[in-house]
Amino acid sequence: ESLTVVLYWALLRFGLSFGAATTAYAFIIVPLCIQNVYILHDVLHSATFPPYEWQNYITHPLADFFSLPWMDLIMEHNRHHNSTFDLLNHGEFGWDP
Repeated sequence: ESLTVVLYWALLRFGLSFGAATTAYAFIIVPLCIQNVYILHDVLHSATFPPYEWQNYITHPLADFFSLPWMDLIMEHNRHHNSTFDLLNHGEFGWDP
């Protein structure tokens, strides 16, 4: 993911138009963003609490400033599953293990 930013810079630096460079960048980064959502969801289901305190900051190092802290994200996710339990059993939202 970090290399995509360097690639975007290189495409712009070496003469590709803004539109073409942005299209190429989006073609690469959009699937990576979708994959990150699936990975985050899998982590929320299986490894919710890290064994060491410092590991809270691996995935969300600046979360306190820009988004939800890790523990709040876990609690919101658990609240989502607790509030939709009967709907999940009835198949209204499809399968969500």
